[in-house]
Amino acid sequence: QEGEWLFLHFDQLFTPEGVARLEAFVGAPVASDFPERRLKRSVSQAPVPAPVAATFAELCKRASANEMPAIASAPAPQVVTSVEAPELSVLICSYQRKETLLRCLASFENQTAAGRYEILVVNDGATDGTQEALDAWDAKAPLRIIHRENGGLAAARNTGLREARGQYVLLVNDDTMATPTLIEEHLAAHAKYGPSRAVLGTFEQPRAALDNALMRVLEETTHVFCYHGLDPNRLHDWNRFWTCNVSVSLDDVRKVGLFDEAFRHYGCEDTDLAYRLQKECGTRVVFAPKARAHHEHILTFDDLRNRSRTVGSAYIRFFSKHPEALQHPDWRHRTEQALSTKEEMLVKTLPDRARAEAFASELSRIDLGNLERTGPE
Repeated sequence: QEGEWLFLHFDQLFTPEGVARLEAFVGAPVASDFPERRLKRSVSQAPVPAPVAATFAELCKRASANEMPAIASAPAPQVVTSVEAPELSVLICSYQRKETLLRCLASFENQTAAGRYEILVVNDGATDGTQEALDAWDAKAPLRIIHRENGGLAAARNTGLREARGQYVLLVNDDTMATPTLIEEHLAAHAKYGPSRAVLGTFEQPRAALDNALMRVLEETTHVFCYHGLDPNRLHDWNRFWTCNVSVSLDDVRKVGLFDEAFRHYGCEDTDLAYRLQKECGTRVVFAPKARAHHEHILTFDDLRNRSRTVGSAYIRFFSKHPEALQHPDWRHRTEQALSTKEEMLVKTLPDRARAEAFASELSRIDLGNLERTGPE
């Protein structure tokens, strides 16, 4: 549930009779290796929610466990449905993704920081039953729901930002699944670093998504998501501010004029806000790896190709608005060649890019998880 893994060889947990029963049930031998060990993921001793611990105990019992490992169980989260002065406002905007939104909302209600935050959900004109589902929602945390006509993500977020009451606002996507300590970690980071810092948490692919070879490559590189290699001990610039899991001073966001609603489609609406925050308020980004969230969205190759085109168009708008931003070290090299030289290079590399696309497309069809589970043979 929280993306944490406890690695045990099966014979540490099961008696021979238990293994035999398990193999009979699944109709196949139990693999003796654990491919998940090779993933660069954290292993935590943090307490798990009580229902998770209870489920694990029941599974151990059914499997004839010889000795159940000790697992710390966290108490059920306190239910607080109103708060006078929230320290932080969680802002979730959604359009046509009802089921994903409801899972996201449930994850933000299941937080250890009860009584310290509020949730605002903005329904951006969805017609898939989102409005009815939200209106019938049995809230377990301070929740305000706003229905509006469709106007795009930036406009929807501005609607929520005008209503938010927290000192900080946590900007997330509707496919951001929060771990139970996410808000607590954001608030702890702000207490440590002060109001002029934006706090960026993780946005990890769930284990099921990492069975896909292409998603595995994207998780461990910076081709799409640039979380890999982020240093929690340094300050980052505006180009490391991503609104899938980032919190910032609400007053500062209002001071710079909220999101630019000209960025109607996906891409760079967050980069533009961060650029103005750094320029006008001195806001810098700190990476808080303990503020963990998961991304409930497996991207296909076609998704990535369409995303690249959309984001490319958004960057044209961003750099047209802020041409001086091209002098940032991450972008300066792109301005050192004449346009004609770049055009010649693009023409020459067309065959290479076609092969790269074919390779990436093939990666998206490979189920690494299945290969690892069936073994080297």
